[in-house]
Amino acid sequence: MRIGSDPSIGRRSRLLRPAVDAAALILFVLVGVVNHDGRITVGSVARTAVPLLVAWFAVGWAAGAYRRPGPRTLLLTWLAATPLAVLMRSVLARGPWGMELLEFLGVALAFTLLFVLVARLIAAAVLWFVPETG
Repeated sequence: MRIGSDPSIGRRSRLLRPAVDAAALILFVLVGVVNHDGRITVGSVARTAVPLLVAWFAVGWAAGAYRRPGPRTLLLTWLAATPLAVLMRSVLARGPWGMELLEFLGVALAFTLLFVLVARLIAAAVLWFVPETG
């Protein structure tokens, strides 16, 4: 059997991918909240996580990121959802605007992609080494 040719890995990864993405994005938010606020509260997490998750999964659904997973749909989801989420967050939180918004967008673009890619790589490794049960 060739590496990556186990069809059960594909089925399981399609089912897991949205959960892995959500976990990665929430972890991104938690790291940001701790770095900026120093402590985690439901409000501080929700203020960023809700717009990010809503934008990510709405764009992901429209782009087919979970029906036809691959680099193209992931990048399309990331490039459209992240700026949308940053803008939604600024509207809801009444800021930041101007250069601060652009800086926040730059950080969000870099680190959302990093967190999602690392989470997907970890999930793929786990799926590769953990046999399917049942």
